[in-house]
Amino acid sequence: MRVFGWRSAAIGVWAAAAGSLFSSPIIGIGEGKTTSWTTAVGTGLIVPLGAGDPIDAAATAFYTGLAASLGLTGITRVDALLTPDVLVSDSSGETHLSLVKSSDPPSDPGLLGVSEWKFAYVDDPDLNGTSIRLEIEDPVGVLGMGIQLVDRNGRARGWFREHPDEGWDPSYSFNPQNGLQGPFTFFFNEPGFDLSQVLQIRVGAGINKNFAFPVPDPTGKGQAWDATAFIEVVPEPGTLIALSPALFLMRKRLRRATSGRTLGSL
Repeated sequence: MRVFGWRSAAIGVWAAAAGSLFSSPIIGIGEGKTTSWTTAVGTGLIVPLGAGDPIDAAATAFYTGLAASLGLTGITRVDALLTPDVLVSDSSGETHLSLVKSSDPPSDPGLLGVSEWKFAYVDDPDLNGTSIRLEIEDPVGVLGMGIQLVDRNGRARGWFREHPDEGWDPSYSFNPQNGLQGPFTFFFNEPGFDLSQVLQIRVGAGINKNFAFPVPDPTGKGQAWDATAFIEVVPEPGTLIALSPALFLMRKRLRRATSGRTLGSL
């Protein structure tokens, strides 16, 4: 007779049932995570955004204001090139295996270039009850950075930071249900945005021809660059408590389905 614990059984049943109802929002990509940058880029989970891709409403609000504060006339999308699993060191010597995003600023010195990549969910999972975490290196030359969520209808919610500090920064950890938080200096929520139907996570930066990068792109592919060590979406503490009604029903079904077996106590 096989003996197993209720907790392990419940999690297994919950995962199987959840998978049939909705896709999981949980991801882990990059250094020390379950999926490498090379795999994510190679399979199309992460793709660069190009000049033909529209800038979402959240990014437009932030980068337009940033451009105005710098005396620039507007914003434009610039092509991004991605190189996965590159060892990148900051000025202190801290090194991480990273995704490097390379770009060239707009040829017009009056424009702020918006350079971004996106993670694309296969479906549109619910990000309520989750936490989003990244570690990013924005070298001198990056004028502003942002992280946006885009829902299935194209509406966006974003968190942004003007003039981020140089060096690997692990402080980009935030609850997508909340507004301004952590190291961010600007928050924008497009009316009608639906956190329960997120299709994309976008990560980007603002660059301009007049603001040089003293440290050259480690890949040699662009005049401007930044790097990300990892991105993950994880459950917020207490999420299983919120799921307790569903787990209670599954526990009853599990007991009926496993009569004759010995279950460990909860």
